[in-house]
Amino acid sequence: MSAEQHFRRRRPRHRLPRPAAVVGALTGLSLALTSCGTNPFVEEQRVQATETAHQSETAPQGESAPQARASTAAETPETRAEAQTPLTHEVSQQVGIQHETIARAGQTLQQMQSRSEQPPEQDTAQEDTAQHAGQDSAQQDSAQHDSTDQRPTDQDRAEADQDTRENAEESTAEQADQGTRENAEEPMGPPADATYPADLNQALEQIAEHHPGEYSISVAELTGQGRVGAYESTEPRTSASTYKLFVAYSVMLRTESGEMSWDDEIEGGRDLDQCFDDMLALSDNPCPEEIADEIGWESIYADAAGVGTVSSGHNDEGLYTTAADLTTFLAALQSGSLSISPEGHQRILDSLAGNIHRQGVPSGSIGTVIDKPGFLDENLHDAAIVHHPQGTYVLTVMSQDASWEALASVSHEVETLLYG
Repeated sequence: MSAEQHFRRRRPRHRLPRPAAVVGALTGLSLALTSCGTNPFVEEQRVQATETAHQSETAPQGESAPQARASTAAETPETRAEAQTPLTHEVSQQVGIQHETIARAGQTLQQMQSRSEQPPEQDTAQEDTAQHAGQDSAQQDSAQHDSTDQRPTDQDRAEADQDTRENAEESTAEQADQGTRENAEEPMGPPADATYPADLNQALEQIAEHHPGEYSISVAELTGQGRVGAYESTEPRTSASTYKLFVAYSVMLRTESGEMSWDDEIEGGRDLDQCFDDMLALSDNPCPEEIADEIGWESIYADAAGVGTVSSGHNDEGLYTTAADLTTFLAALQSGSLSISPEGHQRILDSLAGNIHRQGVPSGSIGTVIDKPGFLDENLHDAAIVHHPQGTYVLTVMSQDASWEALASVSHEVETLLYG
C-alpha cells in the first residue's frame, strides 16, 4: 500500500513546521499558481512583457488549474477577478524562486568542476591524505572485524537483516516487472521525418504529443548553455513514490541536527539507516510512511519549500507535486545547494544510485542516470539527474495513462534535442 492509499487511514503526528513562515509563503504561492494555472517558465516572460506594454493592463488569464489543492480559503468569482491583477506581479516574483535555484545550481556545479582541476602538487598532497585515510580506515575495519568476531549474535542479526533486504528487493523488483508487463507496448519514437521548433518549450509539447497518455515535462541543464524547458510542468499530479525525495531531505536535516539517529528503529526491525536506503533504492513504502508519521507532513513539505518547491503538498486525496518542483529539488541536490552537509548530499545521491527500477529515463538515455521513479495506478513518473557525455541535466517526466516504454522514448527525444 502506497503513502497515497495509506494517507486517509492514518493520521500523522504533525509537528510545527520549521519555519512556520515558509508554510505561509507556500500557501500564498500555491493560491497564486492555481489561480493563474500557467507555466512558470513561460509566465515570467509573459508578465514582464505585459507590464512593459502597460503597467495597469491585466495579464491574460491562463487555463484553470485542474485542482486548487493548496487553497486555504474559498473564493467567489468576484473576489477571484479582483485578485487577478495584483497576483500577476506576485506570481512573477515567486516563479523567480525556481529560476534562481536552478541557476545557482548550475553555477555551483560548474564552480565545483573548475576547482576539481587542481595542480599536480595539490593532487599529490590529496593522494597522501587519501593513503593515510585508507590506512586509518583499514585499522578501523580490522577493529570492527575483531569486535564482530566476539559478538556472534550481532553477526547473526546482520545476516538476518541482509536476508530481509534481499527478499524485499526481489519482491519489489517482481512488482515492478509485473507493472511493466501490464503497461507493455511496442517501443515507440518520433516519426522518421519529425522536426522540432527552435523553442525548447514548444519542442517539449510536440514530444508529448508523439506519445499516448498525458505528460508533464521539466528539463534544466546544469552545465553548458543552462537551458530550461517545460511543458505542463506546474500541473499538480499524484506524487507516487517521488515524494520520498522530500522525506529523504527531511531525514537528513534531522540526523545532522541530532533530532534523529541512524540507529532509530523505524519499521519491521529496520533502523533509519536501512530504511533510508530501502525507500530510495527499492522504493519501499512502509519505511517512509513511518518516518512521515514521526516528522509530520507539514514539516516535510516546509523543508522542501525552503529549497524552492512551490506546488507540492498533501490533502485528503493524497500527496501531490509537479515536474517543476522535482526538477528544482534535484538541481539543488546535484549542485550541493541543499541546507545539509556535503556528506548529506552524497548520502542521498548514493542511495538514489542504487535504484533498481530502471525502465524510465535510464532506458532512454545514453548517460549515467541517478533517478527516483514513481508508479501508482495509472501514474508513471521519473525524476532524474543525467550525466551525459556532453553535460549534466535534470529531467522530470510525469505521466498518466502512459507506459515505461513511452517515458523512455520521451527521455530519448529530450536528450536528442539537447545534444543531438
